[in-house]
Amino acid sequence: MGVTAAQPGKQRLLNTLAKTQQVLECHHVAGADSYLMTVVARDLADLERFLGSINGYGETRTSIVFSTPVPRRGLVAA
Repeated sequence: MGVTAAQPGKQRLLNTLAKTQQVLECHHVAGADSYLMTVVARDLADLERFLGSINGYGETRTSIVFSTPVPRRGLVAA
């Protein structure tokens, strides 16, 4: 999930995300989003509740993972 937040509200958003167990990780990124995070939800209603809890901080974009054809892997020393 990506979120674009205005500068004055970024710290409040981060404080909220840090206390939310559904947020597994949050990255400060360059580009259209301010932050990119991995979020877990039990179902669509749970996801909708989470989105409602952070909508006041900025615009969100959500992608849902259906499968992982190439899983995360570690770096290989050259």
